[in-house]
Amino acid sequence: MASTSVTCVVQASPEAAGDLIGSFHALPGRPEAVEVRWSGRFVPEGERRGGRGSLRHIHRDGLEALATAIETR
Repeated sequence: MASTSVTCVVQASPEAAGDLIGSFHALPGRPEAVEVRWSGRFVPEGERRGGRGSLRHIHRDGLEALATAIETR
């Protein structure tokens, strides 16, 4: 089984983040920043190498796109 977790701090208010995603953590003392954590796990079929790296890459790219979407609103 492969599993991974990726965290990203996005420079946006909880209200702005809430418009796009449902799960985030407001950072204490930083009203214009939220922490988003995505995680996942799966059992790959066939080839067992690279699963964790692929999953981490997908999550990282998704969080970067989310940050860009929020920051350009």
